[in-house]
Amino acid sequence: MRRPVTVTLAPDGLRIEEAVGGAAAGGGINETWPYRTLSLQADELRNGPVRIVHADARLTVEDRAFAKALAAAAPGLRWAQRRSLIYGSLATAVLLAAVGGLWWGLPVIASRIVEHIPPSWEEKLGDAVVLEPVWGERCAKPAGTAALDRLTRRLVKGAEPPFPITVVVRDNPIVNAYALPGGHIVLLRGLLAQAESPDEVAGVLAHELTHTIKRHPMRALVANSGIALLIEVTLGNGTGASLGYLLTSLHYSRAMEAEADDGAVRLLQRAEIGTDGFAAFFERMEKRSIGPKLPYLSTHPPDADRLAAVQATATHGGRPALSVADWQALKDICGSNRE
Repeated sequence: MRRPVTVTLAPDGLRIEEAVGGAAAGGGINETWPYRTLSLQADELRNGPVRIVHADARLTVEDRAFAKALAAAAPGLRWAQRRSLIYGSLATAVLLAAVGGLWWGLPVIASRIVEHIPPSWEEKLGDAVVLEPVWGERCAKPAGTAALDRLTRRLVKGAEPPFPITVVVRDNPIVNAYALPGGHIVLLRGLLAQAESPDEVAGVLAHELTHTIKRHPMRALVANSGIALLIEVTLGNGTGASLGYLLTSLHYSRAMEAEADDGAVRLLQRAEIGTDGFAAFFERMEKRSIGPKLPYLSTHPPDADRLAAVQATATHGGRPALSVADWQALKDICGSNRE
């Protein structure tokens, strides 16, 4: 509560006097605040009332002429306040610069961290996620599974991935595919249904395989949420469902997507599979997308530059990714699981 007082600029400080019931009654305040113990609140520099702080006490002086008199009596007060503002501004600038540097440098930092994460830890993380039902039931008709295994072996031959590769199809109508940590790749039934040739599936699979070989899922996970989840899972405290949800919502950087596109072309060329199907799938999905993009395009943005890069290194012809019988078996891998 504000109370009227008399303020005098004495040589040794501010003299504060408040008479309550008259001086004879001996009431009120009568004390001196040494200048060295005072500070000014920030808004005092805005040409408003002078607001003085002394320990837990606050004093507001409405008279603007008092500000000049106080500055003459205790010139260090204004400099101390300005210095506080300057230091505060510098600290804020340094903090923003640090946050900005961390934000832009996070992919590089994540890459360095992942280099020191044992592949066995990553495999354990992937094992905890891939079994969760978040993507639907696993499609496992023997003929389709065998065809997919043959295509996967053909694409990874000579690639030397850091861990065994496992590719499964889950019974989900969404057009999408996921590369998970530890060598696990999930293709959704919707993607197989939309593909018009085995070469298209081979292109998408090669893209996801490159993400896996380059350990992009682990790098994205570290960059997006740190290593806390990895520690939880390796120590047995993590939940696969929450990790699965997180991984499906992760977005790779443009550099990772470009690296995966380039790696997909290389895997296709090594397997003697033409790259026309890879480009055709993205182009067709883009043309069919009305309004919000299809999930596969929103998580793997096929902008014109990416398509141009794939087409620039395209190889035509080659051997089909799958025989007619294997292609049909893969398309029917979910069989009676289909909703």
